[in-house]
Amino acid sequence: MDCPNVELPFPVQKLRNTRCHRFAMSLPILCKAFRPSPRKISTMLKTFIPDVVFTVMDNFSWYQTAWDFCRMAGKPLITMTMDEPDCFEKNLVVLEGKKQKMIREIYQMAETNLCVSKQMSAHLAEKYQAKTKTFYFGPPDGIFPRAAQESRHLRQKGRLTLGYAGGLTYGYGEALLKIIQKTEDIGAKVRIYSRNKPEDDLALKAEYAGSFPHEILWKKFQKECDASLLVYPFQHSQSFLYRTHFPTKLSEYVWQGMPVVMVGPPYATGIIWGLENPDICLVETSEEMATLNKALVHLAGLPQKRVSMALAGNKKAEKEFDPRQKRRIFHQYLKNNQAEES
Repeated sequence: MDCPNVELPFPVQKLRNTRCHRFAMSLPILCKAFRPSPRKISTMLKTFIPDVVFTVMDNFSWYQTAWDFCRMAGKPLITMTMDEPDCFEKNLVVLEGKKQKMIREIYQMAETNLCVSKQMSAHLAEKYQAKTKTFYFGPPDGIFPRAAQESRHLRQKGRLTLGYAGGLTYGYGEALLKIIQKTEDIGAKVRIYSRNKPEDDLALKAEYAGSFPHEILWKKFQKECDASLLVYPFQHSQSFLYRTHFPTKLSEYVWQGMPVVMVGPPYATGIIWGLENPDICLVETSEEMATLNKALVHLAGLPQKRVSMALAGNKKAEKEFDPRQKRRIFHQYLKNNQAEES
């Protein structure tokens, strides 16, 4: 995009990642002086005059700053919500009501509120009485499905290889270990592609493939795996996020041209999507994984089943997760809001 990229200093940035975090992040709620000045933003932008402002509802201090600028400049705001909007910055408990009132004002006054899932749209509409639109993400450009017929042959004879691409924090590493322990008897393998190197028992039991840029990652993934593995921890302190967050890696998985295996609680948004698409996904929602081994043995033994799941995934990817289509839709939101302002 033809616009400058300028770093905006935040008054309490140095305290954000210290033991004073809660106090530091309370200051911007109490006083505008602890947020960047909208007039300073205008000065930094120089001759660039935006028609619309877009912000991700990630850290409260960031999107509150975007809202301050919009009010001063008289510009429309578009928000994108991927996670619960108030969960990443902690503040003093006595300020929670004031903070929630400010978030409600931002959502209600924004021109468009895009949400990463249907569940997030419903959640924000109920909690903040905001008008919302669901906007599923697509994968990066340059990902192409492998030929569905390649799913006919297992990568390792007699053994199903499940590929996992993603982080191992937030309980995902522990969840993967439980799946591996459960499936050891049937010989299934889990191959991990991650910047986080597995440790302890997970390092001993999983195949660690390494970390790669997406241009290389997905080609290796398609070459080395029979199915992709989407996993949620059943017990984790952040599990409330799974009820509204939508796993962006799912769009990348569906584009691989292979079956998708999912394990997680039935309330997780990704699991709900899998249950709605049984022609693509094999889903296990029991914490005991009571039916997982039988289902994986069944999948390993039916080449045509794997091919049909891959074909269904290819069709769904083009319909629901096409990055070109997503760009067109997003650009239309920008255009519509610009037109409304003028």
